[in-house]
Amino acid sequence: MDARKLNRFISRYLEKLKSDTNNIEQYYLKGLTGLSLGTQLNHLIALNKLFQTDEQRNISGKLKSNDTILENTDVNCLTKENVLDLLRSEWYQSLKGQTKQLHIRRIRTYLKYSKRNDLVELLPKKFKIETKQLSKIDLITRDDLDIILKFSNLRGRTLIMVMYEGALRRDELLSIK
Repeated sequence: MDARKLNRFISRYLEKLKSDTNNIEQYYLKGLTGLSLGTQLNHLIALNKLFQTDEQRNISGKLKSNDTILENTDVNCLTKENVLDLLRSEWYQSLKGQTKQLHIRRIRTYLKYSKRNDLVELLPKKFKIETKQLSKIDLITRDDLDIILKFSNLRGRTLIMVMYEGALRRDELLSIK
């Protein structure tokens, strides 16, 4: 997604969450402006979910078309029941473990910033995330590598060969100087 599109999404979420009684704009300016646009958007989506009521939240996580402004955007008006409703919502239950953990981390950061430690305690601290065990068929064999190399350009072949022979991850290859 390009930067203009991300900026439009960020502006849209900030507009939904903006209120005279909350500190989301301050939180955004102080805590999020140095982060990547994707991370900023992820934070705002998590906050959007926190302030939505069950009537506004649907399974896809998007606001229903007739609900453009969130009802309880004041952090001081948030109750324990609002947080528990979020944790019980269909949207939250439909997320995978790592995505749940990410959203909870984002919400926890905002609530700590807002000095709402009473609500932070309600959020789960640890998640049991199932890890997938790799088998031999999940790994790239030498034959698979030969096929990939056959259809790659010179730069791609060089990178793939160095990564495969050195058993490197992409980030490890990029950090080599």
